[in-house]
Amino acid sequence: MVDLAAKFKIILENSIGLENVELKQEAIDRWWKVITDAYAQPQRHYHTIEHIKSMWTNLDSTQPNHMHDVGVVGFAIFFHDIVYDPKAAFEKNELDSIVQWQQFAAEMGLPQKLQDDVSEMIRATIKHGVFPGCPQDLPLFLDLDLEVLARPPKEYALYASQIRQEYIHYPLDEYCKGRAGVLRRLQEGDVYFTDHWKTQSTEDARKNLQWEQDELAKGIVLTPDTVPVI
Repeated sequence: MVDLAAKFKIILENSIGLENVELKQEAIDRWWKVITDAYAQPQRHYHTIEHIKSMWTNLDSTQPNHMHDVGVVGFAIFFHDIVYDPKAAFEKNELDSIVQWQQFAAEMGLPQKLQDDVSEMIRATIKHGVFPGCPQDLPLFLDLDLEVLARPPKEYALYASQIRQEYIHYPLDEYCKGRAGVLRRLQEGDVYFTDHWKTQSTEDARKNLQWEQDELAKGIVLTPDTVPVI
């Protein structure tokens, strides 16, 4: 099982040095509590610490040769959903997550390039896409964030049901319409951006996306008990 606290410490040491980590240990411990408390908030069902663990597990298992900076990817993983309120206005969660990241980075004295790249990675989750001049590790980070789309049907259905729980404040018909729109936009674009995920996961992801859309059109939210007909 991935040790998130150890991952956090390692990327900090790589960024500011062991001596500075030791000097800032009290602040680091405080920020680690901020992170773990955030991902344990009751409005979260999918966007929990388990999502962060999954991203790190997939990063460790793929060991991509084209990864340029594990610190950029790692900090983006930890901070990209640190603010998550399903009732928030469009883009507010991501922009507020960037603010928290920048507060942490400033207190830690992280290099400006690292600060800027992680901010851009978090911002890119709004539209889930790469762009000219984007951080080199953005394609990998986006693939890690949405690897869930290609999971086996029962696991995907669990994810879909967890998202519904996060947006339970919407009436079912409104939710089905809005969720289907999100899925359609994902399906119409590039689901994955790196060769590894494109090759191994695109087909399964597109099947799952279509399956959920078909069920939503009937007013049905997927659950782990749903029997897929794909």
